[in-house]
Amino acid sequence: MMPAYRRFASGHLTRAIQSVLNQTYNEFELIMIDDGSVDGSFDEIQRMMKLDLRVHCVHHPRNVGLPAIGCYEALLRSRGEYLMFCFDDTEYQKDALERVDQYVSEHKPKIAFGYIDYQYQNSDGTILHSFLGKGEISQAHLKMTNFLPNLGAILHHDVPNEIGFLDPHLAVARMTDWDYWKRAANVYELHYTGIHIGTEFGLVTNNSL
Repeated sequence: MMPAYRRFASGHLTRAIQSVLNQTYNEFELIMIDDGSVDGSFDEIQRMMKLDLRVHCVHHPRNVGLPAIGCYEALLRSRGEYLMFCFDDTEYQKDALERVDQYVSEHKPKIAFGYIDYQYQNSDGTILHSFLGKGEISQAHLKMTNFLPNLGAILHHDVPNEIGFLDPHLAVARMTDWDYWKRAANVYELHYTGIHIGTEFGLVTNNSL
C-alpha cells in the first residue's frame, strides 16, 4: 500500500511506483492512496492503472492529511496474505519482494522487518547517507526509540484483525507507526529478515507527508 500526496511534479511518485512494478517478483497488488493531490498525481496513478492491472487506487477528493486512514482503506481492499508499505518518496530494491516472499515462505512470521537506507542533510546542507533497521535489535528497544522503518515492515494479514491497525487520531499522527510497532511487540515476535528493502528520500525533500 502506497500513500501519496503531491509528489508527481518532483518525479518521486513515478519512480516510487516503477520501483514496485519492476520487481523480480510479480504476484502482488499495489494499492495507491491519493490524498487529494492537485499536482497531477492522481492522473499519473490513473495512467499507471491502465498500463498495469496490479495497480489499484483509493482516491480522496479532498486532502485528509492522515495516512493511517488511507492505509486502513487500502487494508480493506487488500487480498494478499502479507502486507507491506511503500511511499511516494521511496524506492524498493529490485529484488525486495522476491526475497521477502522467500523469507515468509520459510519462516511464516506474523510480523517481520528488513532495513532501509535513507538520505538526510547535515547542518551545512551536505547530503549524507545512513541505514534504519539494520542489524539484530531487541524489540524491547521500541519502548525507547523507533528502529523499525515503515518501508521495511512485513505484516501477515491476520495481524490487523488481531490487534487492530494504525491509530488515526491526531494526537499520534506523527508517531502512528511507532505506536503500532510497540503494540505489536507486546503480542508478537518481530522477526529480523536482514533484507535490504529500499531507500527513503523524504528527509531531503521539502514536502514530506
